[in-house]
Amino acid sequence: MSDDAQIAIVAIPLALLALLAGIVVVADPGEWLARDGPPPAPQITVEDETFTEDRIELVITNEGPEPVRLSQVLVNDAYWEHTVEPDRRLERLETSTVTIPYPWVEGEAVEIDFVTADGATVGHEVEAAQTTQSFDGSTMWTYTLIGLLVGVLPVAAGVAWQPALKRLPSRYEAALLAFTVGLLAFLGLEGLVEAVELAERAPAPLGGPGLVLFGTVAALAGLRLMSAAVDRRSGRRSPLAMAYLIALAIGLHNFGEGLVIGAAYAVGEVALGTFLILGFTLHNVTEGPAIVAPLREASWGHLAGLAAVGGVPTIVGAWLGSAAFTPLLGAVFFSLGLGAIAQVIVEVGGQLSDRVDAGWTSGPVAAGALLGVAVMWATGVLT
Repeated sequence: MSDDAQIAIVAIPLALLALLAGIVVVADPGEWLARDGPPPAPQITVEDETFTEDRIELVITNEGPEPVRLSQVLVNDAYWEHTVEPDRRLERLETSTVTIPYPWVEGEAVEIDFVTADGATVGHEVEAAQTTQSFDGSTMWTYTLIGLLVGVLPVAAGVAWQPALKRLPSRYEAALLAFTVGLLAFLGLEGLVEAVELAERAPAPLGGPGLVLFGTVAALAGLRLMSAAVDRRSGRRSPLAMAYLIALAIGLHNFGEGLVIGAAYAVGEVALGTFLILGFTLHNVTEGPAIVAPLREASWGHLAGLAAVGGVPTIVGAWLGSAAFTPLLGAVFFSLGLGAIAQVIVEVGGQLSDRVDAGWTSGPVAAGALLGVAVMWATGVLT
């Protein structure tokens, strides 16, 4: 078959699909079924809220299919003066900031209702108003220390075990790799739950399970392509490259953890933030040995680099979570971490098959995988 014929085989169906899509867009079949009646209810969501002295700022987004125009704002059932920037009219997925000069009281509930030009009302409740932290140099330094405590130091402590781990007999080395798979599987499930919960809180047209699936597949496909390129260049995946891949997957997951911690403190959930720090710290202590599991030899420089790749994203996540957290952002990074974890599990599983004849049916391997899950579950129970 000639090259022109092959191109035609691909191009003709694509052209027909494009033509069909154009007909649907121009004809707008939905209008054929339209009926006279009340307009659809507005779908206004609050993406972010800031409480400062005698002032409330709310970032709102129009999630509905039709434009809406904000007419009035009620605070605790009373009409209140306010400003809207940049515009009161919000097109689909457009965002504006509503500023309300209001003498709110620390710890008390605040009920805010948005009234649109057609008289529809959309409510938003704040159960306990708290002063929003400003993100300045002092706050940034505080979150840096938290990120070091939660991410960098626990991972570094685990990575420092590498000189001792390299002396393990081969069957225990395989068990350690299986421990890595169990640990990553637990982190993957944990990340999936977090991603789905955050995606459900993201703007409806962008969020939901589809966002989680897209982020996961995008990360998995990207890492698979990167791995294929490395294999073509070097012929075989080096243990050090595998260790960095594991560190990258864990780092993406820890970035999501940092986002959640920063967001919890930023909205005044101090008790929740402290709980998260304790739980994530215990979790992350076990991640260091998982990162260095493939290594027989490594310089201290590479060990430091692995600890940085796995732990430093926690700091960056805490910064971003405090300054500009959104459920959409959290869902995206937990999804990317999930895809990276899936790729690493595939890679490490392949190494296990090469190192142990019995593969996953080997006793030490099965025990190692079970131990990885059990340790992560136990640290969660303890906190």
